[in-house]
Amino acid sequence: MKRSLPRVLTLVAAAVLLVAMGLACVPLFAFKRPQLMHAPLDLLVTADVAGWQMRRLEIADSEEMRSRVMSILRYDDVIFRNYRHGATEVQIYVAYWKPGSVPYGQAGVHTPDTCWVVNGWTAEERRHAQSLTVGQRATKPAETGRYSMRGQKLEVAFWHLVGGRVHGYEQKGWRDGVAGVRERLPHFFQDLRRYGLNLAQEQVFIRISSNVPMETLQHDPAFGRLLETLRPLGVFESNQG
Repeated sequence: MKRSLPRVLTLVAAAVLLVAMGLACVPLFAFKRPQLMHAPLDLLVTADVAGWQMRRLEIADSEEMRSRVMSILRYDDVIFRNYRHGATEVQIYVAYWKPGSVPYGQAGVHTPDTCWVVNGWTAEERRHAQSLTVGQRATKPAETGRYSMRGQKLEVAFWHLVGGRVHGYEQKGWRDGVAGVRERLPHFFQDLRRYGLNLAQEQVFIRISSNVPMETLQHDPAFGRLLETLRPLGVFESNQG
């Protein structure tokens, strides 16, 4: 017996959906050679900066939590450092993904708006597309904000760069399984519309947090020296020397 046209269309639609779901999970298109990572992050981003005392930090308080973070983010390299200059304290966190390591949405979920807020922080203020200017150099547009918990306040600026370009991010977490894929499908098609088939570019997530407002820090020459260490990651506008 011949199948009705509506049933055939339903089967076709289901097949298209399954293919799209698979593509949403594993971006296999147009792999590009890494441009940034000709060296490990710890060497690429200078650790010793004149006028600053530096110490390395762990990404989580316990081995269990570190394993959990790694299982979610699946980054290929990471650095987390604390810098002190007088009363000013700055933390720099950088995570890197090789081309095709994870979908763009997955790399962007570990922002203060998700990770910090879930762990008890409050977002007191949020600003979008804010450039920091140090001397005559301007950064690419950053997400900035102020977060607080139990009397502690931190000023934050962060970037998610895909192929060197600022990329949007989602704040809905990253679930595995069919339910998670269903949630990510709209974002996959957004990426497809934006990047075409070039869905396998290298990614870097950069977060700067401080006890001093970014508006104040950017006028401090000492902070300028610190921010300059991030130049190899593409944090500054490319048309500047």
